[in-house]
Amino acid sequence: RRFEAPVSPGGGSRLVLVGDSITESWRGTSCFSSCKRCQGVPEVLRQTLGVRWPDPLVLAVSGDQTQHVLWRLDNGELPPQLASAEGVLLSLLIGTNNLGNGHSPQDAHAGIMMVARTLLKHTLGRLLVNAVLPRADWKARKRRNSNLDSSFAPMIEQVNAMMNQSVAELERQFPGRVSFVDCGALFLNDRKKVRIDLMPDMLHPNAEGHRLMAGCLETALAELEQGPLAEQTRSSNAHPVQADLKKPPEKGQKAIAGPLRVGGPATNASQRPDRLCREFHDVLVKDANKRFEAPPDDKHHLVLIGDSITETWRGTACGLACPNCEGVPKVLAQTLGVRW
Repeated sequence: RRFEAPVSPGGGSRLVLVGDSITESWRGTSCFSSCKRCQGVPEVLRQTLGVRWPDPLVLAVSGDQTQHVLWRLDNGELPPQLASAEGVLLSLLIGTNNLGNGHSPQDAHAGIMMVARTLLKHTLGRLLVNAVLPRADWKARKRRNSNLDSSFAPMIEQVNAMMNQSVAELERQFPGRVSFVDCGALFLNDRKKVRIDLMPDMLHPNAEGHRLMAGCLETALAELEQGPLAEQTRSSNAHPVQADLKKPPEKGQKAIAGPLRVGGPATNASQRPDRLCREFHDVLVKDANKRFEAPPDDKHHLVLIGDSITETWRGTACGLACPNCEGVPKVLAQTLGVRW
């Protein structure tokens, strides 16, 4: 709805904020429900970023990790109207929930950069990649996840250092379209500890914290907006992410050797073909319908449901030939396939 009407010439940019609960706070909600810690935050948005970029679009869901944002972008949050719109500014703040759920800094960084590349590849907009904000809710998280280290600070510093370098590399690939900002220092005191007056729960900024962050974002977004844009970018042909679902795998594409991690991006982002796996899901749906078109006979039918270990019975990984799966379909035929 926001992008049904084209941007009028000289009408300025439109701002899109992408992220998790910290970003959803701009809407005043958490998972679309009223949120006590979010009180006053929508007003801050209108009084700060909303003055320069009226009616910002907030695409954020509490609890989201990088793979969840990729799913959302694949499933409608980058419609053709937005993807093809000129004069769009995107701000991405994601990754803290990956760390909070025990993912390594390398995995979190890979996921963040995959989201960044998706936004750059499938829109004409300019992207501001945010550093992961500091947090100090380790003790509460530790009770739920014993795999966490004793502090988030070293992991966050590592992720942000890798992101700073990776965004610089992205800028060479997408000249004039991407930059990096670290607003984290606003939330730390002189002893490098999280300021409880700005993050009462040691994770989510309150209204005053969002006001300070908005000032940091406005400066960075304005610089990005006013910077020169490469001619090749202006003539690029952006298309919605969903278009990739219809593309067959490229000839010679390498198969996945080994299982995919469930719930987090692989360390090497190129080895986590989420869209390809969802395309393979369509194949499985058709296969299931075909197998049961005829009324069942008196025999039992065996259905195996699972992940990469179970898919190995097909001899594939995400629908592609799998070197590690050689001989497994034959084993299925000679064992379980004899009886069922």
